[in-house]
Amino acid sequence: MNYMLDTHVFLWSLFSEELLSRSAISIILNPENTIFVSVISFWEISLKFNAGKLALHNVVPEELPEFAEKAGFEIMNVTATDVSTSYRLPKLKHKDPLIA
Repeated sequence: MNYMLDTHVFLWSLFSEELLSRSAISIILNPENTIFVSVISFWEISLKFNAGKLALHNVVPEELPEFAEKAGFEIMNVTATDVSTSYRLPKLKHKDPLIA
């Protein structure tokens, strides 16, 4: 199955696994699943880092794509059409995917 990590879940999977639910860990570690990280997450991280709203210890934002690849995550590029039609996605009870 395919999953896309929310920005927080992506960072937690790299640096704070204890914040992930057992379900999320199981999904991420299942070799039958493909785990994606959107390029938008890297942009969001960079913006928050620059604004002082996100602390990264011993790493800078431009290193995170390599971290993602080493973790076995696929980096998903998006198009203008992708982001402009995202309002059509089904609404979830929570705002962040994969915080099950």
